[in-house]
Amino acid sequence: MTSIASGYRALLVEDEPLIAMDAENILIACGFSPVIVAMSLSAAKDAIGDSPPFDFALLDINLGQGEASYDLAWDLINAGVKVAFASGYNPSEQLVAQYNVPLITKPYTEEEIFKVVADLIETKLSSV
Repeated sequence: MTSIASGYRALLVEDEPLIAMDAENILIACGFSPVIVAMSLSAAKDAIGDSPPFDFALLDINLGQGEASYDLAWDLINAGVKVAFASGYNPSEQLVAQYNVPLITKPYTEEEIFKVVADLIETKLSSV
């Protein structure tokens, strides 16, 4: 796989450990370094701090225990971070459409994430 995101930093928010490990490996294969993994909203907010140092974020929508990543997505988008949602459920298409970001359906493949990352990184590069 071609390294399309070399020099870019990624935030992965995923509450399922096995899915998080798999997604982290895929993002590393895309060239992201580092990939910061957060398994809850509070961990994601801690990783972001005052100014998000991330170029891309892959956010699981449903983080368990009533947590969802929608507000986090807005914060990241407003900070200039490229965002993609991931979900194993059937989220409201209307709600997801408000964010104008890609939705990757779980279980996802390396190729699906690679395509989304390539599209978003290309968009980021063309807007610089």
